[in-house]
Amino acid sequence: MAAWRAAWIPNSTIVDRIRQLYHTTRSNDAEIAQSLNGDGIRISRKKIQRIRLAHGWRRRAGNDEQMLAQRIETFQQVHEALGEGAVRNYGRGHFDAFLRSQKQYPAREDDVRDAIKTLDPQGTQARRLGPRKQRPRGQ
Repeated sequence: MAAWRAAWIPNSTIVDRIRQLYHTTRSNDAEIAQSLNGDGIRISRKKIQRIRLAHGWRRRAGNDEQMLAQRIETFQQVHEALGEGAVRNYGRGHFDAFLRSQKQYPAREDDVRDAIKTLDPQGTQARRLGPRKQRPRGQ
């Protein structure tokens, strides 16, 4: 039944737009399709998924091997960013947002946390909260 359909090949503008939305937001395929449809690009969630998987853009690892590869890549991204210097004051949340917006790399939060803790132990210690100040009794 589907044999009569011609293979749909997206143009580079659509692929670039999908890449940009995928890497800079936490939107799922349906939300990306909705955004593109709102911009006048008619595309389904299923086509978004096909394009994303064809380019190897995954939100989650499918097995231990993929998870390890993602973890290694995250450590490399964090190491490079720490070398730039400006991100040394960032905690996990800001670092995750930095990687997503500036590097267009969707890292797992746990991997970002572990990478910062491992690669920048002094910065991690400096960002920890100090002892709580106690109020004088009776007030």
